[in-house]
Amino acid sequence: TYSVGSSIVDGLRGVHPSVTADVLRVGDALAADVVGVDLLVVGVPTHWFGIPSQRTQHQYLRDTDVVASVTRIGTPLDPSAAGIRVRDWLGTLAHVDAGRAATFDTRLARPFSGGAAPRLARRLTRLGYTLTGEPTGFIVTGMEGPLRAGELDRARMWGHGLIAPL
Repeated sequence: TYSVGSSIVDGLRGVHPSVTADVLRVGDALAADVVGVDLLVVGVPTHWFGIPSQRTQHQYLRDTDVVASVTRIGTPLDPSAAGIRVRDWLGTLAHVDAGRAATFDTRLARPFSGGAAPRLARRLTRLGYTLTGEPTGFIVTGMEGPLRAGELDRARMWGHGLIAPL
């Protein structure tokens, strides 16, 4: 998931030299850091058809392996926050009057494997964000990866395309 986030950031940066973007683990992003950003991109691995919870993280992965990528266009983020889960972090965000967001997940390419990105999108929409692009899934070949061939290039192109509406 972090690798996909990094590729998305590469795509954002490739749009124009003035674009600045960072990828962070959600525990390194303060709620205050995303106030006023041009675009917030949030991504998680899919667990049990949705957003990881404490139970699913402990079941499938070590806590240190689970990441969520937060991308910001604008001033660099302050990586000083303690690690928390995306579900909890989203609860710290204030409602916005105008903000853009996009969501992604990593998921298996199996029938009924689900995806977390649409659920992330609904949560961000409830916080006042307008979605830029469709919630998107990037395919992993197993529970802990690796990514399917070509997914990092697809993530880079997806990130590049997110800026066009802005």
